[in-house]
Amino acid sequence: MKSADGAEVRFRLVGVDCASSSCSVVVGRHLGKVPGILDFYVNPMDSVLTVRFDPVRTSVDRIVAAVKATGFRTIGPIMSRRPPRAGPP
Repeated sequence: MKSADGAEVRFRLVGVDCASSSCSVVVGRHLGKVPGILDFYVNPMDSVLTVRFDPVRTSVDRIVAAVKATGFRTIGPIMSRRPPRAGPP
């Protein structure tokens, strides 16, 4: 999915067994080393990682490699269940 602020990709994480922010911290340490990552969010309740990135500076493959370095696996990308953003009236 592309937006004006870059591209967005979502993955299901395999191996996430923490219901706190500690998994997010671990993933963040590795994603923070990848140039072009604009933002990310780990939802520990459904083990979904959402990453917003600059596709000119990085790729989905590099994101997957950074996640694998944490010890987690990715499934996806997966489709977003969120409704599309509404534009101006």
